[in-house]
Amino acid sequence: MKRRLISILLSVCTLLCCAFCLNGCKDDDKSQTKTSQITVMVLSSNPSVELIVENGKVVTATASNDEGNFILSQTEFVGLTPKQAGNAYAKVCVDNGFIYAQTQNITVEISGKQANATFDSVEKEINAVLSEEGLTISVNKDELTPEELKNMLSDALRHLNEEQINAFTQTQLYSNLLSIRKEVQQLDLNTQELKEAYYSSRAYKIISAKLSSWAQTISSLDGFIAKEQIINAIDDLNAKISSFSYSYAESFLMDGEYKTAIKNYIQAKNQQLVWAINSGEVSEQIKQNAQNLKLALSSLKEQTKELLNAMQDTINSAISYIQGLIDGVAVVSGTTLKFTNAQLESAIAQNKEAFKQNYQTFIDENVWASLQP
Repeated sequence: MKRRLISILLSVCTLLCCAFCLNGCKDDDKSQTKTSQITVMVLSSNPSVELIVENGKVVTATASNDEGNFILSQTEFVGLTPKQAGNAYAKVCVDNGFIYAQTQNITVEISGKQANATFDSVEKEINAVLSEEGLTISVNKDELTPEELKNMLSDALRHLNEEQINAFTQTQLYSNLLSIRKEVQQLDLNTQELKEAYYSSRAYKIISAKLSSWAQTISSLDGFIAKEQIINAIDDLNAKISSFSYSYAESFLMDGEYKTAIKNYIQAKNQQLVWAINSGEVSEQIKQNAQNLKLALSSLKEQTKELLNAMQDTINSAISYIQGLIDGVAVVSGTTLKFTNAQLESAIAQNKEAFKQNYQTFIDENVWASLQP
């Protein structure tokens, strides 16, 4: 569930851009040389998997949908060359019934200076697998545009606003996307809901840490009545964030209506995959049943998101209120508010550790692995 968070004051955010560019703001020529060797590639039939290739090897593999999470539970892509990854993707999709005679096409979305050469090698390997299986399916190339890369990054770095994302150079887009994908990969988040939870918690932790740091600076000042008000407001904000995190987990990760809807869809999809493997085709009735249950799952998710979005609106209002108080004190006192890269990294590390502790049960569960036919 993506929800754009309240942006921190632009005057202060400008100070922080270099921290989030992961050294993209300095030694840019060296960074450009490095990231020119990066290719972002998304392989899609129904399972959709995003691969980041650096210096000829896959360094991160991220599912773009739930079926993609299943594929990642069955195949290790990291360390493969792009052509090996294309081969592995095609094989695991064929072996598990995702690619069969009725499949219309396979799409390779790709970006980077090596895009054309990389696509040619990937297409050749996918076609080799299809030929072995007696399948005639087109492999299509789509450009993964800078705008699409920005959208991918915006979804992950939710503490940054649209203006900041748009200000990134191509070098910074690649380096930031690579960094956040590596961070999430280390946590082994195997459902879309877990990744949504992590991206939100990460953004809230950064914002809360930043506001707390600024409040600490203000608390050292004398004669400002607002500082007690700010401290109390931050405590209230953190309580709201904790409440949201629990409600999210209760809605999407714990046993309940949504979890039941996932199991129903997996059961129907599993039946479809078995048919595809055994007979090479799937009846319209079975396909429609799986599709209906997936639509019901999506509808339930949207309804639940509406309730959670209301909680996030309250959190965003609290952030905006605190920002206004802090800005007022800073302007009147002439105080410069800073949030260093070390503080940023500390907030990210703290959130990562807390997330592992709080969500480990759900991480270990890996519900989409049960899709295997």
